[in-house]
Amino acid sequence: MLAYGLATWVFPVPLTLLHELGHALPALAFMRGQVVVLVGRQPARSTRLGRLEFRVRLLNHPRWGWFGNVQAEEETLSQRQAVVVALGGPLLTAFVLAVLLVVAALVPWPPVLLVWAAALPAAWQLFVTSVPMRYPRWFGPYAGRVSDGYRIVRLLRVPNGRV
Repeated sequence: MLAYGLATWVFPVPLTLLHELGHALPALAFMRGQVVVLVGRQPARSTRLGRLEFRVRLLNHPRWGWFGNVQAEEETLSQRQAVVVALGGPLLTAFVLAVLLVVAALVPWPPVLLVWAAALPAAWQLFVTSVPMRYPRWFGPYAGRVSDGYRIVRLLRVPNGRV
């Protein structure tokens, strides 16, 4: 029960925050304006680090713990830059998952259950953000939005130029 509670109530917010940070860091590198990372239901507590602002709500309904996005001032990105920004989230999630799997191999039983309680939601997040799709209605706050994989495929189909 502890692992289930962690996987549904505790781990989604930090996993989503790391995923969105994967998008925000390249956006900061390519853009001049402010970049805002939103996680959880809004309004949320706000913290700034230079041009990077975090608006994170720690306590959420389970669906909202998974919700996050990055907002940036409108600037034109090259096709390559836009792909890097879209790819950043899934890449950071894949890195977190890889670290968790290595740790799971090193941690004894039963504490390893806590590592798996984080690794399984990370794997789910990697899957649902990487597969090109428009999220169905039952995805709660993501309903109707497109996945990172969908955005990457769409960007790669655009002829070379500005996005």
